[in-house]
Amino acid sequence: MAGKVLLRLSLGVFAAAAVMGPLADCRAVRGAPPPAVTLLPSETAVVISLSDATDVAERFKNTAFGRMIQDPQIRPLVDQLYKSAAARIEAAQEQIGLSLSELAAIPQGEVTAAVVLPQEEPPAVVLLLDAGNHLADARQLMEKAVAALDRSGARRSEASVPGTKLTVFEGVGPRNRLLALFEKDGVIGASSSLVVLKQILAVWDGGQGATLAGDATFNALMSHCRGAEGESPQAIWYANPIALLEGIARNNAGAMMAVSMLPTLGLNGVRAVGGSIALDVGEFDAVTQTHLLLDGSRTGALEVLAFGSGSMEPQSWVPADAAGYTTTHVKPEKIYETVEKLYDGFRGEGALAAAMKQRLGRLAEIDFEEEVLPTLDGRLTHVVWMERPVTVTSQAQLLALGLKDAKLLATVLDRVVAENRPFLQERSLGGRVYFQYAPPQLDEQPPRPGRPRPCFGLLEGNLVVADRPGLYEEAIRTAADPAKSLAKTAAFRSISEEIRRRSAKPAMVSFERPQEGLRVAYEGLVAERSQEVLRRRSQNNPFLRTLRTALETSPLPPFAVLERYFAPQGAVLTDDASGLHYTGFTLRAKR
Repeated sequence: MAGKVLLRLSLGVFAAAAVMGPLADCRAVRGAPPPAVTLLPSETAVVISLSDATDVAERFKNTAFGRMIQDPQIRPLVDQLYKSAAARIEAAQEQIGLSLSELAAIPQGEVTAAVVLPQEEPPAVVLLLDAGNHLADARQLMEKAVAALDRSGARRSEASVPGTKLTVFEGVGPRNRLLALFEKDGVIGASSSLVVLKQILAVWDGGQGATLAGDATFNALMSHCRGAEGESPQAIWYANPIALLEGIARNNAGAMMAVSMLPTLGLNGVRAVGGSIALDVGEFDAVTQTHLLLDGSRTGALEVLAFGSGSMEPQSWVPADAAGYTTTHVKPEKIYETVEKLYDGFRGEGALAAAMKQRLGRLAEIDFEEEVLPTLDGRLTHVVWMERPVTVTSQAQLLALGLKDAKLLATVLDRVVAENRPFLQERSLGGRVYFQYAPPQLDEQPPRPGRPRPCFGLLEGNLVVADRPGLYEEAIRTAADPAKSLAKTAAFRSISEEIRRRSAKPAMVSFERPQEGLRVAYEGLVAERSQEVLRRRSQNNPFLRTLRTALETSPLPPFAVLERYFAPQGAVLTDDASGLHYTGFTLRAKR
């Protein structure tokens, strides 16, 4: 979680600063070119498409991150980072011919990247960028690219379809690839296949041809990712992994072998995967949809997707200040049966049972199928929590397995403890006993902040494993006073209500406080030790040097300034006849 937020604070701030200025103010009234999905051949295996770059830039401004970097107390830091990036671009401007602001302003409408599988050719990459009224800048950039290709020794030629000239280069790069470029109706296009570009342009001019927009699989998947009313997405992505693997396998023996194994593994039942992103919609900063499209029957490895049903409310021991909470219900016996069938199919009958016995034998003499599996009720819960005071090493994690027979599992744990006494320390809080992994050699090492100290025990009908005692004991304290659990907080209730609105029978739900991950990243940036590391590493790293200079010139404001822009996030997974559907949403923070 902290790493994800830190990435937003560093790399994201460069991109955000670039789009916030020029890109949002360059709309022009003009005829729009055809949508990319109506041009791409039906043999398209992968596509990522941004419907309108200017619209996305405007919407980004209204998201939590977009509003935060416009705050008067943090904007000086963003400006400093932007100026540093602009200076680096200007140093190469003679070769590029454009400033950073001019480069950022080029995308005006749809931007699409795709992988197409032409017959009797390797998979082809296609790029389509609508430059709109910034076509002159796009042409200038293309001219620089063409000149660089000429200097590289690539062979240039020309081809055409009615009304459109193609510039074709052969012998591009170390693998001697082909690259074809064109310009049409304000769109700059490129592809590694001349055949594919001619197909696209023929359809563009009114010719006949099967396109992705008419593909049954593409439409079946996208029908699940359009979002609720008022949540029209600005970006979509789609992949047909089986078709892509088959395309690669035409000239790759290893991939061909993988394709031949798909029916045995049952993975040929995966029809497609894809999703969409909607920014700044209604009361949400963002809504993401992801769908795994499966055929009617699930066989082989797909049988592992065996979800059960049950309460999704946080258990009474989940701390109210949890930074993240995810829970799901599965069918343990079905999953084990499926894994056993697949594993034994490759390694021989009884191979999985023998492997489990060997691994568990390191702890104690345990029969997993007879003594552990029957005790599990199928509920899995993961909790993320920040140990106070918050530092870069504060993040703690906990995994809980729900039990239907805690007494039976207790006898198993008693044997584990008895067999591993030299490595375990018995601890307790409020009469609740748990065990911490504490081998003698660990105590001999110098103390290190944030060092994992795994611990485990039985708590409220769950087998609980945490990576540090602080979180385990917080769970004990919460269990003693359930009124202070996550389930009772207004933050979780707001997410829970939205989850119920989106899914009557969820297979998994998730709750997250993104500001907690941001807090860890923030503390990591402002800590003196981190500053020293940054100063040392920035000597040979231009990006870190830029970040260090920006932080020294425009220090970060108090964390409270950043925290107010963020609200809880939620997610829900639904399992139905079409496959698995995941919806993630971020509430908009109250201003």
